[in-house]
Amino acid sequence: MSLRKYISKPTILLVFGSFIFSKFLRSQELTVIHESVSIGSLNPFAVFGRRLIIRKYANDIHSIHFSGLKKQTLELVYAQYIQNLFIHKPKGIEILGRLHLSNALILNGPIMVSDQKESLLELGADARIQNILPPNLIQGWVGITGKHEFIFPIGSDKEFMPLGVNIAEPIDHISPDLSLQIKTTAGQANQKFGNTYSTQNYLSRAGISEMDTNHYWEVQSEADQYVQIEWPSEQSFYTDLNVQHKGIAAWNKNSQNWQILPLEIKTGANSVDTQTTANTRFHNSLKTLPFRVGNFSKWVLCDCYLYDAEYKALGNFILTLNGDPINSELNLTQYPKNRLVNFQLYDRYGVMLFKLKSIDLKSLKDRIKNDTYYTGTYFYIVHLKAPKQIEQGYIYLIKQ
Repeated sequence: MSLRKYISKPTILLVFGSFIFSKFLRSQELTVIHESVSIGSLNPFAVFGRRLIIRKYANDIHSIHFSGLKKQTLELVYAQYIQNLFIHKPKGIEILGRLHLSNALILNGPIMVSDQKESLLELGADARIQNILPPNLIQGWVGITGKHEFIFPIGSDKEFMPLGVNIAEPIDHISPDLSLQIKTTAGQANQKFGNTYSTQNYLSRAGISEMDTNHYWEVQSEADQYVQIEWPSEQSFYTDLNVQHKGIAAWNKNSQNWQILPLEIKTGANSVDTQTTANTRFHNSLKTLPFRVGNFSKWVLCDCYLYDAEYKALGNFILTLNGDPINSELNLTQYPKNRLVNFQLYDRYGVMLFKLKSIDLKSLKDRIKNDTYYTGTYFYIVHLKAPKQIEQGYIYLIKQ
């Protein structure tokens, strides 16, 4: 079948010796695909011109390979699904439109996802990214679907600000996979059109003494899921200001105010091989305790002095109330009884279900059994004394 009626001039279809089974589209400035074109499931487009426009749904596109010294643009009139995207450009490419990637993204140069046309680079359940070290980063909206955890290799033209996200529930009893979109935005998170969201007095009362005024993360998700987020502890905001109480604040869409996301206390540093995968962890990172992702629209680094109050994760538990001996007890025995002040249990919506001022493990289990109403995630806070301390975590409860 001739491709002449589908591809705008000037376009040359080239076949090279070592690539005899591959079809390449080459243009000095512009290549346009007007209609659906099948080029075979194993044949890549190699784009050497300045701009590739796909005006119709392009089925059977296995790979698109961008190469050259100048910046290139991929414009998608309609949402496109491809398997592989290869970027071999020091100045990177711009994506204008919505692109879903199902297999591999090879980065040898940056990607700029446009702010126009609701542009988005979305990674499917099996999609993987290689070479996620600066300057190989993604600017603009990046989405995931069908994943349990992921590290977003995102940032601005000024700084690499990767962010890890994972579902905060046991994999064996998982809620639907993660579906969210994140981007790094340059500017002040606490300002919009010159107006201040929260006053400095409110921030001080909330425990936020300083916020990053250069970058923040925006997030879009309506999911009723609890997640944890993780990021490198050596971001320039922390190091430049010599921040003593490193933390993160989140903009609560419901209360219309900033709040601190409590941090998990780690026993050791995690490692990451950022050369090969985006599903591992960072060296020297900070990580939050679980929170409901749909409640928030912004996350920003902060000097959050409330963390000096020694928040510490006692642990996360699976508790079964179906009569079998597996995961049938809560282990709170690491602290003596004379230190335990009270135990509070909350449902997934933040509603307190009960508060016990004296903690007896049998009575605690009975209250959990009688005062809970669904199988799923609940959150607890334990107050201790001598010294004063607050611990918190989640309980995944399996009722009969």
